[in-house]
Amino acid sequence: MPTALESSGVKNGTCLGYGMWKNKQSAMAYGIFYFVISYAVVLLIFIFCYGQILMAIRRQARVMASHEPGSCDG
Repeated sequence: MPTALESSGVKNGTCLGYGMWKNKQSAMAYGIFYFVISYAVVLLIFIFCYGQILMAIRRQARVMASHEPGSCDG
C-alpha cells in the first residue's frame, strides 16, 4: 500500500497508479524489489523444496534396496 500511495497521482485529469515516481532511482528500486520477491524468492523456494523431496526419495530407495530378498547372508 505505501508503494501505491507513493507512486500514484493525477495528471491532466487522469489517475496514474504506479506511474508517477519522484525519481528514476525509486522506480528502479521498486522494479528490482518486485522481481526479487515475485520471481527469485519463489524460484529459490521451489528449488530448495524439490531438492528436499528428491533427497528423501533417494534415501528411501536406498533403504528399500537394502531390504531386498537375497541381499542378506543367512
